[in-house]
Amino acid sequence: CLCVGVFENGQTQKSEVDFPAELRETLRGYSIAWVDYKTDNLKEEAASIAASLGFNPLLPATLLQGQYASYEDFDMEMGLMLPVIKVNKLDVLTLPLLILMRRNFILTIHATNLSRFERLGRYAETFLKKIPQNISTPDKLTVLLSRIIDQNNEKNFEHLRFIEEEGDSISE
Repeated sequence: CLCVGVFENGQTQKSEVDFPAELRETLRGYSIAWVDYKTDNLKEEAASIAASLGFNPLLPATLLQGQYASYEDFDMEMGLMLPVIKVNKLDVLTLPLLILMRRNFILTIHATNLSRFERLGRYAETFLKKIPQNISTPDKLTVLLSRIIDQNNEKNFEHLRFIEEEGDSISE
């Protein structure tokens, strides 16, 4: 479980923990934070992971009932489910990516076998430092959310390009 956050004074902190509940107190000190959690069983563990960080467990459960693109708004927290495309040769696997947002942080939950956010995780401290401190917290979350969605889309298109390349080599 990766956590990257920015304190009110602009200092950043990056940490990795085994259990998301270990981050609950730490998250209160951040002006904005991102937690990325990988799990082997998203459908069974998403609700408990979300609850351990203070989310309503119904939020991920409701999202997972829909298609791979869904949205839920629970007033003080909201969630998105986006598709993640993974390609192995010509086998296409579509998996869910959960993005939960509340107050001052974003939680992403996805399958362990996906390499979605390694690059973003490496430079997340630098990225979060560049978000202007004088804008509102919802605006900071919007900037962070945009980057997370962009990273997911970039990886999806990378995998789709691989299908195209494989198709070209087969047709030759």
